[in-house]
Amino acid sequence: MGKVILWPDRPEALHRADGDTDGYDLTGATIIDVPADFNWLGRCVDWATLTIADELTPIRSRLRDAVCAKAEDVRSRFITTGSGQAITYTRKEAEARAWAAGNDPATAPFLAAEAAATDTTIDALAALVVQLADAWVAAGSAIEARRRALLVAIEAAATREALDAIDIAAGWPEAADA
Repeated sequence: MGKVILWPDRPEALHRADGDTDGYDLTGATIIDVPADFNWLGRCVDWATLTIADELTPIRSRLRDAVCAKAEDVRSRFITTGSGQAITYTRKEAEARAWAAGNDPATAPFLAAEAAATDTTIDALAALVVQLADAWVAAGSAIEARRRALLVAIEAAATREALDAIDIAAGWPEAADA
């Protein structure tokens, strides 16, 4: 990340030493190279600004990432993941609802192509897509509620013990629940 000047008699003092160190009394000081994940006095340091963050910041960050990964894992038990697939699902649902309202093949190119590829009718496929989309609302909203509740709990936790007590594995809906 860069170089920092450390003084053994002033451990709280940090000064960037990437450039000119003129003007600094370097008596007894050590200039060290620091990695991005270096902790100073048990706390994380934002080396861009030389501000010290509390020790909970990286824990919160890891927990937030784990919660979002868990939510995506749970979603994958209900739907196919991927942004392109999500767009396809959204389009098929819109087509299925439009089809039910008017049965116009021009409003359903995805459904027409899939119906032809699977030797089924657009009517049957549209009904199935609407049924699955409606079922996803229950599962998807439960997943999102759990994800948000965990993220709120992570931000509200004031101690390491409180963060450690957050169980990100529990409370997610199961495919059989939906």
